[in-house]
Amino acid sequence: FRAAWNYISHNMPRSEAFQDRTLRYVESGKYCIIHGHLIFKSRIKEFFKKYGTCNFHLSEKYFYPFSLPIILHKQDTDDFYETFNLGITRLVEADIAGKWFKSDLETSNLCTSYSDTTPKPLGLQHLYGVLVVWLVGMLFGAAIFFVEILTKRRKFAGLQI
Repeated sequence: FRAAWNYISHNMPRSEAFQDRTLRYVESGKYCIIHGHLIFKSRIKEFFKKYGTCNFHLSEKYFYPFSLPIILHKQDTDDFYETFNLGITRLVEADIAGKWFKSDLETSNLCTSYSDTTPKPLGLQHLYGVLVVWLVGMLFGAAIFFVEILTKRRKFAGLQI
C-alpha cells in the first residue's frame, strides 16, 4: 500500500493523466493512475489501438467505489419532483443505465482482452490449420509411396526380362 501511495501522492489533472506520455510512464512503472474503471479501460483501449502494446495491470478491486447521484435545482415544484422521481424509477427498473454501461464496458476491454493470460478452450476453428497441415502431409506421403511402388515395379519388370 505504501509503495502505491508513493506513486499517487502527487495529483495531476485528468487531461495530463491520460496523455500518451503519462501512460508510457505507467507502463514503465514510474506512475500509477487511479481513476474510474470504465474511463480508464476506454483510454487504454485507444492507447492499445495506437501503439499495439498493453503492459498495464488493472486491479480487480476499486480504491474509490462511486455512485452516480443526480442533483436538481432546489426551487423546482413538487409536481416536477414526482414526475422526475417516477421517470428515474422507471429508468432504474428498466436498467437502461446498466445496459449503456454494459455496452460501453464490453467495447472498452480491447487492451485487457488481448493481455488476458487465462487459458481458453480450443474449438474447431483453432484446429483448422493443424488439420490442413496433416492432410497435406498425408497426401504428400501417399504420393511418395505411389512413386516408390511404381519405381519398384519397374525394377522388378526390368529384372524379369
